[in-house]
Amino acid sequence: MKKLICLLVFSFITSLVLAQDKEIDSLNQLIKSAKGEEKAKLLGKLAPIQYLYSTKDAVQTAYMAWELIKDSDNKKLKANIAALQTGIQASVLHQHDSCVFWARKAIAWQTEIQDSLGLSKTLNNIGNSYGSLEQYDSAIFYYLESIKIDEKLNNPRDLVHSYGNLGMIYGTLKQLDLSLKYQNKAYELAKEGSFQGELLQLSVNLGHSYHLIGESDSSIYYMKKAVLLSEKLNSQIGLYRTQTNLAEYYYLRNENNQALEYINRAMGILEKEKLPNYSGHALYINALILKEKNQYQEAKEKVYQSLSFMKDNSKEIKENYSLLANIYAYLNKPDSVNVYLKKHQKITELLNQQDISKAIATLQTKYETEKKEQQIKDLEQQKTIDELKSKTEISSLQAQRSILGLVLLAPISLLIGGGWYVNRRRLYLKLEAEQKERAKQLSELKALRSQMNPHFIFNALNSIQDFILLSEKENAQHYLGKFATLMRGFLDSSSKEKISLEKELPLLKSYIELEGLRLGEEFSYEIIFDNKIDEEQLEEIEIPPLLIQPYLENAFKHGLLHKMGEKKLLLEFDKVEKQNENFLQLKITDNGIGRQKSAEINARKAKTHQSFATQATEERLELLKNQSTTNKNIEVEINDLKDNQGNGKGTEIVILIPTNE
Repeated sequence: MKKLICLLVFSFITSLVLAQDKEIDSLNQLIKSAKGEEKAKLLGKLAPIQYLYSTKDAVQTAYMAWELIKDSDNKKLKANIAALQTGIQASVLHQHDSCVFWARKAIAWQTEIQDSLGLSKTLNNIGNSYGSLEQYDSAIFYYLESIKIDEKLNNPRDLVHSYGNLGMIYGTLKQLDLSLKYQNKAYELAKEGSFQGELLQLSVNLGHSYHLIGESDSSIYYMKKAVLLSEKLNSQIGLYRTQTNLAEYYYLRNENNQALEYINRAMGILEKEKLPNYSGHALYINALILKEKNQYQEAKEKVYQSLSFMKDNSKEIKENYSLLANIYAYLNKPDSVNVYLKKHQKITELLNQQDISKAIATLQTKYETEKKEQQIKDLEQQKTIDELKSKTEISSLQAQRSILGLVLLAPISLLIGGGWYVNRRRLYLKLEAEQKERAKQLSELKALRSQMNPHFIFNALNSIQDFILLSEKENAQHYLGKFATLMRGFLDSSSKEKISLEKELPLLKSYIELEGLRLGEEFSYEIIFDNKIDEEQLEEIEIPPLLIQPYLENAFKHGLLHKMGEKKLLLEFDKVEKQNENFLQLKITDNGIGRQKSAEINARKAKTHQSFATQATEERLELLKNQSTTNKNIEVEINDLKDNQGNGKGTEIVILIPTNE
């Protein structure tokens, strides 16, 4: 993820790669004699250049600029400084809340003064901020909005940045076709405009991307382009990185002589430029190549040197331990092999724990971010409703005043009154629609949060963590993948009015399997389709999203969780006809303790209130019924299952969803 963040600041700093110390000195001299707005402008120019050398100085300079003009009437300058702050908060500090705060200011002023170019840059920076939060759908949205403006303005340099960033996001999402499409678009534009700094970065990115899909010829081609551009720009760090990458690519192709040539060049730059922070990785690649050339003693020395430069990079330390164990195996030293295998295992477990903690923190941040943004949206909607109510009250007062006129001038007033009535009716309907829409959004948000609440997140991740602690790494990896799919799927489907059963089923399966982790091996589930349903036509069956999952949640939480022994869950899909209308029928059956027993347990725990998930779902169900004539006939029936002695033996939920057949 750190690599992605570094690439995301691309749009903020690429054009400044060639900044020199004398440029900073020159600006500082001008700043000393300047005052007011002129000084703020100069500080605004200085901050992005300082970022290349000191992020702390850049942040301080940006705030100094803002303090000088915060009470000014110069909206253009205020927009520019707010946009600068947006970029710093997104790309330098990675502070999403602050980025959004400054972005709102910048967008308001940029829109007012019709600064489309500035608006595009601000949208791009918001995209960077969402990218660093790993909220990729939002990042893509803002990049595309930025691209729309830049394409309209025919602004090639900013298009290069947006295309490049968008390509990197799609690469992170493993959508490599889209990733290469946008990266190549950015590359061609940068080539046409002779944007050398951007071309260097894009050549490196394209080299990496082609490497990931196994097209080694293309990866080497673009990395060699990057070498030439680094030489042209006299970028020693660029030369080191590109030549190290080429050494790695040639090593993977078993062309070790070529690999050794490039790594030696890279090492020469490190020694000449005194860049200890970059030495660890190059030494590791050097050791890999020497090992392949059977120079085991030399390879071992390079690994130890590599480790001496690595203080916090645990992933590269892990790779070095693995390589050392491998080298000692060739040297026939089993004791040393065991020492470094144990070190490798220990650090692997530590990294797995860190991944779990990071996943929890990321999802919690995402949850809190969406919560804050929804609160802002609610306030804006409430403001609109209050304004409409105010207009309605004014219209009512005007109506009362018009009554006397209607009595005195009845024939003429009939026409006026008719027009007044139509307008007032239209205003009332608009107000009612706004209120319904707001209620719908709030209820859908509650339903979504009931599925995405932190309790479920922590329970699922804790179950996965148990696999890691028990060294069941394949199971942990398997369920982490399901967890990621589930989160992305729920967020994606929550904004849609309908979703195909084909897309809903994998989400339901992932949810069931993750909840099933807590129940252990005694839990099993089955999904059955009646012969009336052709599984190849599931894409044509559409249902409201997030309608089924809360009922599954209740089956786990209130039925199966407290059940001793074998725990079963059955989902049966069928097509039925009722009162000349076709329905998709879903039966959810569990063999849990039943609702009565569950209520007794909850009462003992002083939890007598209704489940939040159930309440939110019932509210949303009512709204769905009011949305359309089709949804109006959705039915949900809950049946308590009992044995011959009248004891609870589970619960059956029957959901009828009208289809368009």
